[in-house]
Amino acid sequence: MMMLDDPASSEAMFTAIFAYTTLIFSFIGGVWWGFSSADGRRPGWADLTLAVFPSLAAFLTLPLVAQTGPDGAVLLALLVLVSPVIDLRFRRRGLAPTWWMRLRMPLSIGLSTLLGAAVWLVR
Repeated sequence: MMMLDDPASSEAMFTAIFAYTTLIFSFIGGVWWGFSSADGRRPGWADLTLAVFPSLAAFLTLPLVAQTGPDGAVLLALLVLVSPVIDLRFRRRGLAPTWWMRLRMPLSIGLSTLLGAAVWLVR
């Protein structure tokens, strides 16, 4: 739909892809919260801060995009792309399952690429 010569459709699809990305990034924070609590011990402040960061960052990109337009979504695409670094931290501590990184890497790259392409196409 974004490749059609219809600005209204392009903007609607960009909004949908951007909204989906903010939801998924917030979900990642919930997964990190679960990982940080997985061993039954009380999570440290660093883990809890990491777990809350995706939701806050996704939320803060909303006014950024509202003010700067689609280009503001590039920040979210980059955050999604680098977020598996935190998953790797949990994996090395034995808190994330072995298969987790095989899932996260392609999904993060795919979602980041999708949002980046949407930014490029809506211009």
